Amino acid sequence: MGLFNHLFGGKRGLAKELAADSNKRMALWDAHVKNYADRHDLAKSFNFGRVDMAMEDWPVLMKVLDQIASSISTELVTVEAEEAVDSEILDDLRRFASMESADETRALQAMISEEFNKEKPLLELLKKTHEMLKVELHAIRMIRQKPGNVRDLLLGLFRIINNNEYEAMAMFQKENYGSRAKYEQVNGLTRAIILEEEIKSEIESDESKFVRAMLKATEDPESTSQYHKLAEKIYDELVSLAQDHGLSRDPLENLKLLERFIGNDEVMLKIVRKLRPKYSASKTGWVVQAFRKAFELGHFIDYEERLD
Repeated sequence: MGLFNHLFGGKRGLAKELAADSNKRMALWDAHVKNYADRHDLAKSFNFGRVDMAMEDWPVLMKVLDQIASSISTELVTVEAEEAVDSEILDDLRRFASMESADETRALQAMISEEFNKEKPLLELLKKTHEMLKVELHAIRMIRQKPGNVRDLLLGLFRIINNNEYEAMAMFQKENYGSRAKYEQVNGLTRAIILEEEIKSEIESDESKFVRAMLKATEDPESTSQYHKLAEKIYDELVSLAQDHGLSRDPLENLKLLERFIGNDEVMLKIVRKLRPKYSASKTGWVVQAFRKAFELGHFIDYEERLD
């Protein structure tokens, strides 16, 4: 039985060596996160523009599907023991291939990123990942039988891997995080779930409280909070920098210039120190973190006209 079947499938009875070896569990998961890129690239061979060509060379297509299936370790997920009805597999394939399901995955991502208590949405995302992997394996089994709807099956499989699974796996890839601390928090919780460790409730840090308060203030355009006023002043300083640099006639280019300034630690820290010279180094960093998150969430969209 695979590790995910054990954790999320409601079935017990894991191989002794896997049950006892935490290093092996984490190695399985780390390898899975890493090899998603291979599965993503392989699926491109039967995307919307290539699916008909792929079906014309059946042996090559079967080789690609074998590679995708083998990239999902049987020690992680197995479907051989499941009695799956084809109609149920098709329903699951359509569900996970839909844009609505990908949107739900993105919503879970946002909850994990923004909420203090991340355990529940993270667990839901891992469960969904398990379900998607099972559907992928079942779909590959059906495609190998060369049914009349093979084209639809291939496109459904492509959508899941390219869209829905892509969104899910992005949550576990270090390069997608601007904050090392946030990645380590999510990675630590993921490890606890995979190792079946008890997750202890964390005490909200001063940093989390500050960032949350500033985000709440910037979300309300009518807010008179000191945090809202500070964020507006930071934005104006950035606009002034952009103007000194030289604005373009293209609003999109001006926005990209602003984004480059916002992503520059040296620029941001210098602005905050100028506006709040009495803030400690830690608090200055919190302001930068909160401002970037607020910008990412679109809290300053009404200010963009200042770039004209």
